[in-house]
Amino acid sequence: MTAISRRKAITRVGIVLGLMCIAGTVAAAVCKSCNGSGTGSFQCCFCKGTGKNNAGHKCTFCNGKGFRKCSACIGTGQKK
Repeated sequence: MTAISRRKAITRVGIVLGLMCIAGTVAAAVCKSCNGSGTGSFQCCFCKGTGKNNAGHKCTFCNGKGFRKCSACIGTGQKK
C-alpha cells in the first residue's frame, strides 16, 4: 500500500468515525418504541404525570419527566 492510498484509507475511516460520533460520544441507534425520549406512554404512578413529588421536588421514579421509563430501552432512548 502506498503512502497516498494509506492516507486516503485513513481519511475515509476518519470520516466514517466522524459521522458516527457526536461531541465525542458514539451515536447509538434510537429506540423505535419511544423515539429516543426514554419515556413510555404511561403516566408516572408516583407523581401522576407532574414530574414532582409531594414536596415539590423532582420525582425520582420518572426523573421529573412525568412518564414511566420506556420498557424497550429501559429509559436510555437507545436501541440495545
